[in-house]
Amino acid sequence: MRKLIVLLSFVFFSGAAMAEPAKAETVRELLKLSKVERMLDMVYGNLDQTMENLIQTGLKGQAMSEEDKKKTDQFRSKFIQIMKEELSWEKLEPLYTKIYQDVFTQEEMESLVAFYKTPGGQALIEKMPLTMQKSMSVMQERLPGLMVKIEALTKETFGEAPASGKKKKK
Repeated sequence: MRKLIVLLSFVFFSGAAMAEPAKAETVRELLKLSKVERMLDMVYGNLDQTMENLIQTGLKGQAMSEEDKKKTDQFRSKFIQIMKEELSWEKLEPLYTKIYQDVFTQEEMESLVAFYKTPGGQALIEKMPLTMQKSMSVMQERLPGLMVKIEALTKETFGEAPASGKKKKK
């Protein structure tokens, strides 16, 4: 019985260890089929509005001075430019390829490629941006309530918001 267990363990573990790592060409095909680059472009396209919404949420209805608005607009513009440069597809694609090669076997990648070539796979790809957009809208709607709870927790824990610079009364 012991020999059978040892033999089965050897077969199981050697098979898992010998699985062929994903080939770069297959990973690139999957990334192309799943339109990762297009999704990244969409994220950048929405980044400006997302940042504006976060700023407005943080302001809680207070108006900004013209000088602060100008600085904020400049910051947002430069921030987006840096993001687009540093996280461009040209820079990310080799990183994604390496990550997928490290995580997936060739067999798994081939299965994923086959799935994304099906109508269901293509529907998932085509509808994912709308799904993400709706998810983000729901999350943004929840942010004000979340911020209230976080502020309450901060006050409960520290007495006052740490940014106020005041120490907790004893």
